[in-house]
Amino acid sequence: MNTPIKKKTLREIIRTQTVPDFWEMMKNRMAVGYYRHGDLQRPEGHGAMRCLHKKLKAYARSGNKELLIDIANCAMIEFKYPEHPNSHFKCEDRGEESK
Repeated sequence: MNTPIKKKTLREIIRTQTVPDFWEMMKNRMAVGYYRHGDLQRPEGHGAMRCLHKKLKAYARSGNKELLIDIANCAMIEFKYPEHPNSHFKCEDRGEESK
């Protein structure tokens, strides 16, 4: 007989499916970025797409996880202030491929 799977609470899911240190490091890097690069509320020419490509290549070469924090922040900036000319949000199922 199969034993039923215990359903987790939202709090348990978030605790087991996220990395709080990662979020904290992202926030800290964004705070430092404010002083280095200026206010994100005025992101003219932020270059998030260029940053994503550059940092991903660097991570593939070095394995330095610090670059993953930069990639996440670049993705967040691109999400908020898209440079991509066809930027949109469409939830996709597992079977669908990104186009």
